[in-house]
Amino acid sequence: MENLNLNNILEINPYKDLQGKCEITFKEISLSHDSPLAESPLEFSEIDTINGAKIRTGLAELTFSEIWDQDHSQVIGLNIYIRKALDTKLGSLLTTLPWGLLKKNYTGIGATTLELNSPRNSIIVVPTKALAYNKYLSGINSETGVAKYCYVGSTISDLPNTTPQHIQTYLHNDTISHKKLLVVTDSLKKVIEAIGPDIYQNYFLLLDEIDIYQSDSTFRPALEDAIDYYFNFDPRHRSMVSATMQEFSHPLIQKEPLINLIYTLPTYAQEDRLYPKRTIHMIQTDNTTTSTIQQITSIWENHPTDKILIALNKVTSILEIIHMLPQELQSECAILCSPDSEDHTEGHRSELTNGRLPARITFMTCTYFVGVDITECFHLISVSDVRKIYTMLSPAKLAQIAGRCRHSDGLLSETIIYNTQPLQHTSSPEEQRDELTLRAETIANYNHASAMMASRLSNQLPQDFGAYGDLINKAVLYHFRGEVPISLVRLNKPDAPAYMNIDAIYDRLRLRYALYQRPEQLKAALENEGHELTIESQTHERCEEQDAILDEITATRNETIQDQIDRLIIHLKELHESGNLNEQEIQQLERQAHRDVKSFIQHFKQLSPYLPFDQLVDRPELRGNKKEFRGFWNAVIFWALEDSNIFKQAIHHTFPIGTTLTATQIREKADQLYWQFFNRHYALNQEIAAQQHLGSFVKIQPHNRSNNRDLISYNPKELTGDPLQRLNPTTLEIKTLILFPTATH
Repeated sequence: MENLNLNNILEINPYKDLQGKCEITFKEISLSHDSPLAESPLEFSEIDTINGAKIRTGLAELTFSEIWDQDHSQVIGLNIYIRKALDTKLGSLLTTLPWGLLKKNYTGIGATTLELNSPRNSIIVVPTKALAYNKYLSGINSETGVAKYCYVGSTISDLPNTTPQHIQTYLHNDTISHKKLLVVTDSLKKVIEAIGPDIYQNYFLLLDEIDIYQSDSTFRPALEDAIDYYFNFDPRHRSMVSATMQEFSHPLIQKEPLINLIYTLPTYAQEDRLYPKRTIHMIQTDNTTTSTIQQITSIWENHPTDKILIALNKVTSILEIIHMLPQELQSECAILCSPDSEDHTEGHRSELTNGRLPARITFMTCTYFVGVDITECFHLISVSDVRKIYTMLSPAKLAQIAGRCRHSDGLLSETIIYNTQPLQHTSSPEEQRDELTLRAETIANYNHASAMMASRLSNQLPQDFGAYGDLINKAVLYHFRGEVPISLVRLNKPDAPAYMNIDAIYDRLRLRYALYQRPEQLKAALENEGHELTIESQTHERCEEQDAILDEITATRNETIQDQIDRLIIHLKELHESGNLNEQEIQQLERQAHRDVKSFIQHFKQLSPYLPFDQLVDRPELRGNKKEFRGFWNAVIFWALEDSNIFKQAIHHTFPIGTTLTATQIREKADQLYWQFFNRHYALNQEIAAQQHLGSFVKIQPHNRSNNRDLISYNPKELTGDPLQRLNPTTLEIKTLILFPTATH
């Protein structure tokens, strides 16, 4: 085929301006891609680059077609068809990754490796330390031991916590022509500060495994911070990559060009997506724990020399299974999970060594679902429990887990154990997502307005503004039954919606709705991908032993959390005594802490501006649940208010110390007070609720075993000395802080 010139191409296939959405360049010419006239994918042997990714010289195996948005009004991306075997690495096709969103659809095709080998400076951001460390090891010269990549993250294995000096030493190493920094998400800020403003022009940013940013952001807020940095880079200097890319709620990500890779293998073709064919045994059960135990035991007895890997994203459930296994099997168990969970694994946590499983029976959580290579054969059991929302697995995630096996012979066997549960509500996941997005944006706008008014206005507030705070406080969290509530606004940036959290909620709603209401749904989805399935149904009543073991595990876990907090308090006291306790140290501790301990640090941080360290650090309320802390929060804020604050004066006037009131009088007076200040009754229609809330401001105790109550003091938590700072009595912030602390923090 002769070289194409501009006239040839325009004659065959006219192009319109797509405002840079996608860009294909040909030899000697550059055009923006719009809808081709031809209905089938166009074939050009002279394509040079696709979204900046240069095609290897002489390669004619790539074709493309456009991707339209839902209303078919514009092209939003490109399907790239690759006429190669699925095990063909991207590095043999392209010299660099394309910019924009890369939906690679398949694990193990070397997208990250391609960027590590590309002739440009790169920052590869990954969601876990295990993934960053695994890629770091791949860049060590076996003969000299010199690492050509820079790991940036906290301590793992033989690598210490990365300091700014470590980064600078690597950047100034003249023997490395193209710098490659493998960065754990939480440390991205450290890299940007170390390199400086030139980073946005001189480096390519890759956010790898972007679906993990969505699913894990609910307990790792720093993952969404990486999105902020992403949009500081030039559009042609950034990319997001995933094999299991989900839909995005973030409006800026929605505008990113999409590149969808399709390996054209007719045997596995299925609706523009290709799936390697797998043989899967499916067990639908009403007790995933018992079914998993039976499957492990069966494999152990029938294949005594083989290894078993169980994918289950909940450490408590893993321990429940281990405790119920036969005694001789319990010592053969290991757990691959985040280092933050090590204290909760009862000594079972381990790591991969040279791609080999650490024990005969190994469990792994979602930290190891992506980006790690297991180089030996094993029996795979994937467990999806609809009652534990974070364990549910999509077909794409199941494929990703199976893809961890890199041995040429593949898996010895694959079993999926799952349960189902009908849904009661009728609204679709899409409708709920849209409602949550609107709610998040409304809350963020309210919080932004609150901050603006607090800083610019004094008493010029709308009469009913405080009432909105009550609604906001109730709407800011989304609840899955039995799980930690998910915030719809970002915890460290409450005037911004938490779009990644909304994506995580939507993904779980979608799975519940489409796959886990009835047993046949997951089966149909896997059959549609062309897999060979055998189906089994099991019924197991939950026994007393199982309940007793779970109670014991929960009690041990709670003790471990308290031990972690005790160690954290000792460390805080050491920092305080040495004069090194500062905001940066507290933020570092918060990033490193297990999610069960983060709330203690957050509580400490929120009240440290007002309460002296010695009074604050040992307060039991900081360890307590949300309700206990909120009462303490209100007490501290009320204590720190200027005496001239009109709310504080009203409390003093309405509830004079030394008087005795009935429970009904307390309710009526409190209700009247809140109506006066917040134009809302605040649901104080019960005596107990009124006393509990007022108890943050006034110490109340029973009077001679009657229904009367004595008002003792305005310091119910017995705080001593003076607040570190007094609060301005005229700002909206104080009014919202008293009754609605979570609305502003």
